[in-house]
Amino acid sequence: MKNLTFYIILLFVVSCGTTPTSIVQSSYECKTPNELYPKDALEHCIEGHVKIQFDVDENGKTTNVIALESLPKGVFDNAGVEVIKNWEYKKNNPFKGKKVQLDFTLEKVSNKSE
Repeated sequence: MKNLTFYIILLFVVSCGTTPTSIVQSSYECKTPNELYPKDALEHCIEGHVKIQFDVDENGKTTNVIALESLPKGVFDNAGVEVIKNWEYKKNNPFKGKKVQLDFTLEKVSNKSE
């Protein structure tokens, strides 16, 4: 738990110290194969995470999907909810209040124009 707290604090400090536009204008271009990655976050090379809570019904479908918190705040909420809505579990094994963290990361590729 200490490590997780450390990495969350580190991510916050790093994200506060670096403006997204400076990353884009440097020697990196960001790419992701995931079409659900928020467009603005991709364009500005923003990475982060979202914590999601959900239930699973008798048919194995996710229900009551909500974003609990995210970093940066609000950037990955909608994408995270959409990801979880598409998850399926085994039938006849319902549960409530499952919490997961989804991490959104990018591949930074050298910018060939420099």
